[in-house]
Amino acid sequence: VTTELTEAELAPVVEEAITRWVAAGADEAFLRGLRFELTDLGSGVIGQTGLNKIYLDRTANGNGWYVDATPADDAEFAVDGPGYLAWAAEGTSAAEGIDLLTVVMHEMGHQLGLPHDGSIDSLMRESMAEGMRITLPQGGSGEGGVLGAFAGAQDDQEAILNGLTVFRDWADGFGDSVDGYFGSLTLPLLDISIGEILDQGLD
Repeated sequence: VTTELTEAELAPVVEEAITRWVAAGADEAFLRGLRFELTDLGSGVIGQTGLNKIYLDRTANGNGWYVDATPADDAEFAVDGPGYLAWAAEGTSAAEGIDLLTVVMHEMGHQLGLPHDGSIDSLMRESMAEGMRITLPQGGSGEGGVLGAFAGAQDDQEAILNGLTVFRDWADGFGDSVDGYFGSLTLPLLDISIGEILDQGLD
């Protein structure tokens, strides 16, 4: 288990995450355009999404990261859970940290416009635990593919709102300066201003 994640450890895991999302129908060029930053995200947060950027807590909020040396297979997670969730065997290194691959794929899911999902075995669930890996359903791309199944019946306005939530998270902390520049700007297709979004949230 890695107590402080490095760029060198992250890189092959990002490559595998891209491979899996592309197999599910995501756009490879878009995913390769995402940037990553290792930082201190504060209490209770291990990953966060910004505008074309993913932030990861260096220490997984003190839990440590499990960095899979062979991320292309899931052999370390051999204990079946419900659906697409699997667990590492007790006493193994994979059981002692937060699975970096799962978290990177989760944050990429947000970049692709997917909201949190309440299903226990969903990659887009809100919380992760040590020793847990969640995989994508098997299937091809296209309208009926995996990515479409995640998105469900989400209409255009819901997709826009999800994107604006990402913008709000990125802008959080800029405070009055952002509101001063954009507060009165009304967004197309939505009867709401950016200032209102920053004030009320869209969770």
